[in-house]
Amino acid sequence: RVFEQSHPSITFALALDDSLPPFNLDREQLGRALINLLDNAVASVQLAAQANIGGVQDSGPHANISVRTKYDPELGLASLTVADCGTGIAEEDKPRLFEPYFSKKREGTGLGLAIVRTIVADHNGFIRVRNNEPRGAVFVIELPVTREAQAVRHA
Repeated sequence: RVFEQSHPSITFALALDDSLPPFNLDREQLGRALINLLDNAVASVQLAAQANIGGVQDSGPHANISVRTKYDPELGLASLTVADCGTGIAEEDKPRLFEPYFSKKREGTGLGLAIVRTIVADHNGFIRVRNNEPRGAVFVIELPVTREAQAVRHA
């Protein structure tokens, strides 16, 4: 809700998977990771709006960010996806994107995504990025859901 209030020209969509069982995680740390991803998505959408890339405007359906969770019980994985319709990420930047001090932003320190990667790794998970179609970026965090956590839900 904070992002919706702070950025009324951007439409935020939230889709949570009700089948996701409770599992052990550091809510504060993963919250920080999500905030970083959302901050980056907002900056990318705003930059696209300023440059009028792909029809992204200051308001309306073209300026959007979605957050989604999904649970795969067969793999025991929970995923958190943040997708935007911003400027996207150049293919040549993707291999270095999660390295400390790598940034394409003029005011960026290059620590945000490195911290996100560390938080996700501390949870034995993975983060990856891919292109959003027709434009923008999609960040996917995958975290293991232990059998013990699933058993607690069903007990």
